[in-house]
Amino acid sequence: MQDKVYTADSTAITAPNLLHFVQPEKQLFLLSRCPDNFYKKLSDKAKRQAYAQNK
Repeated sequence: MQDKVYTADSTAITAPNLLHFVQPEKQLFLLSRCPDNFYKKLSDKAKRQAYAQNK
């Protein structure tokens, strides 16, 4: 079995989709930009943390 990585528009990043993607029997590797308004501004928090750590 080969691993596959999918790219998706940020509209694919929703809580229900993420819960589906992480199920072991349905695991999916997905690469996408995190929407700015996703889960309490998670994207903004991650960016600020990365800049603070100089990464």
